[in-house]
This record gives sequence, structure tokens and C-alpha cells, in this order.
Amino acid sequence: MDAANDAGGSADRPRGPAGGNSPAENQLRRISQTGAALRGAARDAGTNARSRRSHVCRAWPSLNALDTNVLVRLIVGDDRIQEAQARALIEAEPVLVPLTVTLECEWVLRSFYKRSPLQIAAAFDALTDVANLVFEHLSGVRWALDRLIAGADFADMIHIVQADAAGATGFATFDAAIEHAAGAASPVPAITIR
Repeated sequence: MDAANDAGGSADRPRGPAGGNSPAENQLRRISQTGAALRGAARDAGTNARSRRSHVCRAWPSLNALDTNVLVRLIVGDDRIQEAQARALIEAEPVLVPLTVTLECEWVLRSFYKRSPLQIAAAFDALTDVANLVFEHLSGVRWALDRLIAGADFADMIHIVQADAAGATGFATFDAAIEHAAGAASPVPAITIR
């Protein structure tokens, strides 16, 4: 296999000046080689990069996480059997509510069940008082709910919470409304790209 095929190219593809690779092709090859080297190092360590990343990020190794439909059953109570099963689960052991589940639950309550921002915030407030429900980034979720009541888009606010949790120093966007909606108490500043 020649170098062009090894980098994902084609041997008969036209080359840059004087038959060499273009700057873009060189950059793609470097990125590809770097990724391959990282995968190789992970393989040599007896694992793959994904499982190593999962291990490092795992903050709650002994908790089961809930799906959105479990939270919705607890809030809406539209299926008595599933609601009872959900309650039994959380009464038996602590369970994690991932940030992505919080995000999707807000969307389901707003879009499908036509709940208002105040109703959604009240529902989450009630859930955060349940001893065995462990919300990922709880303080950030509470901040995002406050911003929702003030008229912000909940998903945008959760993106900011996640950016903060990941250690970002800001949240760059083309949407100028996000900067205003996040307000002065934003976990990280929303930065409008102009």
C-alpha cells in the first residue's frame, strides 16, 4: 500500500504542485497518523481509547443511570405501573440522572406534554429533593432552570453548563441571544462570534 492509500487517498488522484501533496492533504495525513498513533498506544496498553476515556470520566461508578422515560413517568404519572416501578427503583438505591437525560426530559415535557417553563422547573425542583436521585451537575441544572423561567432556551443553557463542567473558559456561539439569556451569573461566559 502506498502513502496515498495509507492516508485515505487514492494513488491516481491528482497531486499538489510538482506532484507533491497539497497543504490540506498533508494536514489530513498528520491528523490521521496522530489518531492512528493514539489508537495504537491505547491498544498497547491493553485497552482501547474509548474504554480508557470512559474510565477516566466515570464519577459515579456504582450508580445506575436513569433514562428520560423513567423521569417522565415520575413527573407525569401517565402510566401507573411504570410510575410505581420507577418509584420502587429510586427508593431501593441511589440512581444517576445524567445531564443529557435532564436536557431530553425538559424537551419531552415542553414539546409532548405542553408544560410551561414554570411547570417544568417545579417538576425538576421536586425531583431534586428526592434523596436517591443524583443529578449530574445539579447546581448547573438549577441555574439552567432559573434561566428557563427567565425565558432562555434550556438546551442552550445546558450546553453552557456542560462547557463549564468540561473546563471550558467560554461558550462561543453565533447566536447573540444566548449571551444575553445566560446573564452575568453564567457558569462560563457566552461569547458571541461577530
